[in-house]
Amino acid sequence: MRSLAIVTDRVRLGMKGYEQVKEVNIMTLKDFVPHIDLKDIAEDLGVPGITAIVLLPVLIPAAGKAAKPLAKATIKGGIVLYEQGKGVIANVGETLEDLIAESQAELAEAKSKTLAPPQPEVAGT
Repeated sequence: MRSLAIVTDRVRLGMKGYEQVKEVNIMTLKDFVPHIDLKDIAEDLGVPGITAIVLLPVLIPAAGKAAKPLAKATIKGGIVLYEQGKGVIANVGETLEDLIAESQAELAEAKSKTLAPPQPEVAGT
């Protein structure tokens, strides 16, 4: 691994100055990616693995054709759930609005009873 010296943190002290030098390691691509040998890969995969790699271009379109109806059914189910959820939320909102209106009416009635002066009873009516 190679290293590179970078000059950083220059500080002046009176008439003299000094430089602090830090060593920074430079990693190359070889440090991250191990050496790849095709012989090792073939031995690791074996016959089933190599057969799968050869048949993969044929199997992917077939899997795509089979997956399309499944994806459509999933999307349809999501749309149905969304529509049902919308209806439930609308009903809950309506019920909440009714409760609020009834509560406001009861408060207004109670307020009018407390503010209105008592009326005398008239005999004979």
